Amino acid sequence: MSACARCGAPVGPLGEALTKKLVNRGCERFYCLHCLAAQFGVSEELLREKARQFQSSGCALFEGMEIGDKDT
Repeated sequence: MSACARCGAPVGPLGEALTKKLVNRGCERFYCLHCLAAQFGVSEELLREKARQFQSSGCALFEGMEIGDKDT
């Protein structure tokens, strides 16, 4: 598990996948959901919803991932 490049909080697989999808596929520095939501001016729940949409559309970044309410 990596640390958020902005706040230092732990970043789980969901945060890593969303960083790659929304910021840059080649990212090596990742952001937690809280910091991603703040950066884009949206809620963390909206990010989770978008992740579920990306997953259902077949995006390999989210393959096999369980996206719950407390994912980082």
